[in-house]
Amino acid sequence: MNLSYNWLKEYVDFELSPEALAEKLTFIGLEVERVSPVGDDWSIELEITSNRPDCLSILGIAREVAVSNRTEVSLPEYSVTPTGEETSKFTSVEIPDPDLCPRYTAQVIRGVEVGESPDWLKNRLEAIGIRPVNNVVDVTNYVTMELGQPLHAFDYDNLAQNRIVVRRSKGGESITAINGKSYVLSDEMLAICDANEPVAIAGVMGGLFSEVKNRTKNILLESAYFNPVSVRKTSRSLLLESAASYRFERGVDPEFVLPASLRAARLILEVAGGELAPNPVDVNCQKIQYGSASLRFSRIPRIIGYEVEPERVSEILSLLGLEIKEKNKESLSVNIPPRRSDISREIDLVEEVLRHEGIEKIQTTDVKVSDVRHDPKQEFLIRLRNLMQGFGFFELLTDSFVADNEMSATCFFEAKNSLKVMNSVTAEKPSLRRSLLPNMLEAYRSGLNAGEHEVGMFEASVVYLPREEKLPTEKHALTFLCPGCYMEAKGIIEALLDAVRAKDISFDKFEHTFFASDQAATIIAEGKNFGYLGTVSREVLEKFDIDKECAACELDIDFLYSLSRDRISFKPISRYPKVLRDMAVVVNEDVLWEHLKKNIQSSEIPYLNKIAFFDMYKGKQMGDGKKSIAFSLEFQSPERTLTGEEADNYVSKIVEHLSSNLGAVLRK
Repeated sequence: MNLSYNWLKEYVDFELSPEALAEKLTFIGLEVERVSPVGDDWSIELEITSNRPDCLSILGIAREVAVSNRTEVSLPEYSVTPTGEETSKFTSVEIPDPDLCPRYTAQVIRGVEVGESPDWLKNRLEAIGIRPVNNVVDVTNYVTMELGQPLHAFDYDNLAQNRIVVRRSKGGESITAINGKSYVLSDEMLAICDANEPVAIAGVMGGLFSEVKNRTKNILLESAYFNPVSVRKTSRSLLLESAASYRFERGVDPEFVLPASLRAARLILEVAGGELAPNPVDVNCQKIQYGSASLRFSRIPRIIGYEVEPERVSEILSLLGLEIKEKNKESLSVNIPPRRSDISREIDLVEEVLRHEGIEKIQTTDVKVSDVRHDPKQEFLIRLRNLMQGFGFFELLTDSFVADNEMSATCFFEAKNSLKVMNSVTAEKPSLRRSLLPNMLEAYRSGLNAGEHEVGMFEASVVYLPREEKLPTEKHALTFLCPGCYMEAKGIIEALLDAVRAKDISFDKFEHTFFASDQAATIIAEGKNFGYLGTVSREVLEKFDIDKECAACELDIDFLYSLSRDRISFKPISRYPKVLRDMAVVVNEDVLWEHLKKNIQSSEIPYLNKIAFFDMYKGKQMGDGKKSIAFSLEFQSPERTLTGEEADNYVSKIVEHLSSNLGAVLRK
């Protein structure tokens, strides 16, 4: 909002320079963006917050300045002398939709001479950035900025049957506004109509046909209160904003509807002549509601840090227009006018006192700042993200809403159907995701189409698992996808699990239509399946229109967090050499490397430090239903050098153990 320095001084007495006034306004919460000279005046540009519509007027700012200067506001003159027949003889107002327009007043002024405004009026408007139009329109703009109550003047003779109907638009009605553009109104929008059609968009902008022109002789002056939500919706829907809609959608002062009309009528008679019909038409379905609040004087120093005398507290609140109902030594209570909808509680009254008594009086104190740590689980999530980025993966953030189809219904954690939401963002995505993999495959396809063929990606986010008659379980999942096969994905998983020190992890065979046969595994710990990985099946890739092989994994982060170990244990590195042995055993085809490894570990062979898989072979030489698994063993003692004979003896015991438990035969 722009403020005229000279105009403000007409309503409140102060000696501050424009720059000092700007500083004072900023300190009381009305931030000044710039101060600019305009002729012999100064324009002060203010940033008014949405909760202070009472300050969208010269009078509203004058109240604030008056409090700081401990002086009364000089109200503008409203008195006017009407003549002739009653207003009801010339016009009528009908409001079929009082919920959208609780009050509407109309005055008729006949015999006006429309022309150029006098210099004082043009100077006032130009100082606040408004272009003068003609004396009648300029007065309505002047009073809008002076009192914060938007007004509109119609050419009375261009209104069918000279009457006003305030109603919802009949769907499809159109109007050409005074900006020259045509707008189609929906049946939810409020229109100001004559007997036939809309002549204005209520609370937003007047119509071109009924605007006041130089040939206009008779005018109908509108002043009304419109539902703020209705005006806001109409303005946003039509992409049309005006000084009127800016004020109506934030809430104007309902007490000023008629006074503003009388003020404008007085000025129109002064600058354009004419005769004002007595007794305005005033359709009022609105009951003005006053709020109330109490303030304990003892609360003020406890909240703002310094004492304020009760008399000064009373003075501040009174000058702001809050009527004091009761007062004693300990407290006071006030009536709150509807224009101050931002005040409802004791703390709001304390804020008013602080603003005008001075925030600069608050004493500064030293504040001890200590390190703030993340929640341990949040730190774990950050750690996982850093690890995945360190492995060369790019992080994604995909939509929680998914399409309702076979692929989007993929879930490895449970068998229930996806949860549908009532207010989905789009009709194409009505369900909450139960897996991150489908969205990731869509992102993978987009990357391939853009020429990125070797990009790995991951996401650590929430999936939603339905529960009967309850809110869904929000499970944190880590999903990654990489160009490659099952073994590459397994290597990444093993490195990740090792980095978070998750112990006693095993892999088992897993069959699912999402993964290729014999190229998938479930990840197990403490008897629970908490993750799945594998090569994405050709059928799934075709459904996503992907022609490049990839492997994927999904982990339950919540369970993985419970497995991770924060404490790191160390043991000294042995000074003695390692003894390595490579060997291969022939086993049944259904025996997995995990089974083999666990059996070796259960043999309790001393000095066995490491078991590492390096090859698997199937062929005619192995026989039907057989395969060969090759692996290496590492032996090392912390106390002495092991001999080759000792290592060979340990290997023999391992072969014997595997033969007894898995039917394994040492491959020659």
